[in-house]
Amino acid sequence: MKKYARYEVQPRTPIRIITYHFCNHPKIWQHWHEYLEIIYLVRGSVTLKIDKRIQEAVSGDILVFNSFEVHESISLSPENEYYVFVIPPEYFLTEKAADNFVYDSIIKDDADCISHIKKAMAIVDNPRTGSQFLLNAEIFNFLFAAAQKHGHKSSSQIYEMETALIIEDIKERIARCYAEPININLLANAFCISVSYLQHTFKAQTGHSIIDYMNRTRIDNAEKLLLETDLHISEISEKVGFPDYNYFSRVFRKYKNLTPSEYRKNTKTGLQTPETESVLSPAEDKFS
Repeated sequence: MKKYARYEVQPRTPIRIITYHFCNHPKIWQHWHEYLEIIYLVRGSVTLKIDKRIQEAVSGDILVFNSFEVHESISLSPENEYYVFVIPPEYFLTEKAADNFVYDSIIKDDADCISHIKKAMAIVDNPRTGSQFLLNAEIFNFLFAAAQKHGHKSSSQIYEMETALIIEDIKERIARCYAEPININLLANAFCISVSYLQHTFKAQTGHSIIDYMNRTRIDNAEKLLLETDLHISEISEKVGFPDYNYFSRVFRKYKNLTPSEYRKNTKTGLQTPETESVLSPAEDKFS
């Protein structure tokens, strides 16, 4: 059994409400996501591994998985039933407010928190006119109550390290797969983050959009092939991810100030080529 409802609680701030009833679901593999995830365990028991910490939760407990917190779970019961509340970063006043505040992983025997969660569950099970506003209120009340007893300021340094690791992983993927078509939606899904967050964070960390960074990587590798091989330029174009030779030539000129044929001719005749920025590391680009 699986129920799903979505409420637009404020402009551009949806709370996704998902309820699950799992039978014989032994394990949820290690993962993380940018949103805050709140789970009420109706029945059953699970062992949680959160950032290498192992804890056990039983029916009546509230589980909270903070943004970018690596976690997995193993069922200890043949049957588990739980409600999942997915709270996106934009629900908070600013994304930074969500990033710099974390909740305890398990909330036990807190009457106030449990009361608000159960009221939210009742709204999901029995929707009516105005339910989205009632749901918004109960989620807010839960977050406020939980913050009083179970909330802590997180280290901005840890958040920045986690973000840097994500960006480095994406850069490594681009370095390995630059010749393949890029799909930003699939890239965001692979890291369990939104497209807008990925694009904003990548630009902030690297100074380039993802498409710009990908094109620079392709052109840098095309430059090496022009210098180190005798491959026809159309072959090089395809090898670095540009099936259209004319488009490849335009993009190459944009970044290197010369067409591919002009660049190869100048380097072979000893003429100086314009200096341009490379996204390859010194270890990867011996010509930088």
